[in-house]
Amino acid sequence: MADYVKQIKDLIEEAKESMSSEDVTKVNENITNIVEMLDVVKDVFGDGIQLKDASRIGEIVAPVMKLAASFKDYKGEDKKRFVSEIVWLVYRAVDTYPDGNHNNINVPFLFGGIERKVERGFVTFAAGMAVDALYKRMKKDGEV
Repeated sequence: MADYVKQIKDLIEEAKESMSSEDVTKVNENITNIVEMLDVVKDVFGDGIQLKDASRIGEIVAPVMKLAASFKDYKGEDKKRFVSEIVWLVYRAVDTYPDGNHNNINVPFLFGGIERKVERGFVTFAAGMAVDALYKRMKKDGEV
């Protein structure tokens, strides 16, 4: 189970090419906090991943929103993008566990690069919807 921490760090390194340089900097500065947040979903690693595990990834949205709220140099859309990027990284870690090459969450009738693009689009959309849904409540409660 501790391998997932290494895998997340490896995925973050790989993702630097697709992330904005500002987000990469924020991830590097907050890597310890991000990995600690993953304790919420670490039980989906290594026990035979099921499709329901993909929905569990959403449980990290609120903690990542709190982290993003601390970025004084980020505006609202920047924070939302950052949250989406972190959710995508966690999804990728769950999907490719344990060696970074598996396809644990298989989308029927899609494969390879097409499947990855569809997954990224869906995960980004879902993360954005979750941020929008949580923001008002979290703002009211002083969490963000």
